[in-house]
Amino acid sequence: MQNMGATTSHTATIIDDDVLPTVTTTATSSITTTSATMGGNVTDGGSIAVTERGVVYSSSDDTPTIGETGVIKESNGDGTGTFNESINSLSINTRYYVKAYATNAVGTSYGSASNFVTHANIPGAPIVDGSTANSLNVAVNVNLNPDVTEFAIYETNSAKFVQANGSLGLSVVWQTANQWHINVSNTRITVNGLSTGLTYTFKVKARNADNFETDYGESTSGITCTNPTVAGTIGSNQIICSGSTPSPLTSISGASNYGGTLEYKWQHSTTNQTSGFTDISDSDSDNLTPGTLTVTTWFKRLARVNCRSDWTDAVESNVIKITIDETPPVVTAKSGTHGYARSYW
Repeated sequence: MQNMGATTSHTATIIDDDVLPTVTTTATSSITTTSATMGGNVTDGGSIAVTERGVVYSSSDDTPTIGETGVIKESNGDGTGTFNESINSLSINTRYYVKAYATNAVGTSYGSASNFVTHANIPGAPIVDGSTANSLNVAVNVNLNPDVTEFAIYETNSAKFVQANGSLGLSVVWQTANQWHINVSNTRITVNGLSTGLTYTFKVKARNADNFETDYGESTSGITCTNPTVAGTIGSNQIICSGSTPSPLTSISGASNYGGTLEYKWQHSTTNQTSGFTDISDSDSDNLTPGTLTVTTWFKRLARVNCRSDWTDAVESNVIKITIDETPPVVTAKSGTHGYARSYW
């Protein structure tokens, strides 16, 4: 007997064959000046197995996808799970935009875009030059860092930072090299208000666009001093007999227009007034007392400040000449009774 009132029901399971993978972008790590580790996590493979996964990154496209101009793709295997990719040959102090991606037969999906900045290079030792009595010029050694890199200049002896106007202060100031170099044809910053005759030591650190700072680079020192620009004059020419001692050579006017402690050095020559000069030892005085002379000799006085390392830029006085009279002496004798004189050479 049939049960005419009974019904049979069937439940169908519908499988979606068009599901993309699900992937997230993980934070970039191990960042250096030219490398970083990027990665992601494929949390769901979608309806079909993940055949490729990896990262795409760009320094110009803030939403990078595969195939776009300026976008680099780095694959990292297949399947689900976390993955990391170590990327080298990045540019110094440059912002990069990153997305993780995963691909199955349906297509490619991406994680959210993240970004990071590679570190700046440690600056090189700065150039320190242009010494005057109260200032020094400092140039930042960028050491391959790009123009956007900011630098801070520190003076170690005063434990102060160079300020934007060239003074020294307690607050750190960050500027690009172009912003620092406002003096000397835009190649230096003139650090002013310094004390004369002292050594100042400068070192520089850098930071990237995310304000991550480097260590300080090597230091360079300079001394605030400037050689005189006016040498002064000495006097004066003399004629003496061979074997005698000339009168002291005296300063008519001293050297002037200098910064630091003045130092003199005398020289003499038996050649002529323009060549053959050699130093006279222990002659740091504005006056000179020569010893016994037997040949015609020329003298001059050099002046510098003693914080200079050599006499290259010393100023020179006029040259004076001590002439030896070669004429033999005349000796006259009188005959007492005969009233005549006889000369002997």
